[in-house]
Amino acid sequence: MFPGSKDTGDPGNGAGVPGGARPAPEGGAPHDPALVLAELGSLIIRLRRRDLSLTAELVLVNLDRSGPGRVGDLAALAGVSQPTMTELLARLGRDGLICRDAQPGDRRAVSVSISEQGRDLLRWRRGETHALLHELVASLSAEDRAALRGATPALERLLDSGPPAPERCAPPFSTDRYDAGHGLRGR
Repeated sequence: MFPGSKDTGDPGNGAGVPGGARPAPEGGAPHDPALVLAELGSLIIRLRRRDLSLTAELVLVNLDRSGPGRVGDLAALAGVSQPTMTELLARLGRDGLICRDAQPGDRRAVSVSISEQGRDLLRWRRGETHALLHELVASLSAEDRAALRGATPALERLLDSGPPAPERCAPPFSTDRYDAGHGLRGR
């Protein structure tokens, strides 16, 4: 059992999973892999420390994997305005997690890279996530653990395929009144 979980006693209902029973999605199959993966991602987020925002972690991970980036590119990646990204980068810089360097030939342009302290933080967070997942997996039956091992190659291919195109992730409603950095605008 994990913090926030409740055991309802019915082994087929999600007992032992934080939040208890997981109802079948509206109009969907109860064992839809995409929905289960989404719920697993949400569970991991809920169980992790909240000392770093998801946007800040996204920026650090991107800088770690892809190398230095420009403020505008990082803002587009994170789906926030450039001023919001500038504010976030200022905080990350004060915390020693990134380095900012002027680009030669353009005094206004800034190149942002992850610092060693930022890399250390990501390594620590990855270790924390691994430990949480290891604990979750260890709580499963031997049969379920074997099923997960069998699914690992497919999950790795899924990770290697990368995210879908941004236009495929657009919500089916207008977000004109929503500012990702600050919530609803102009109520």
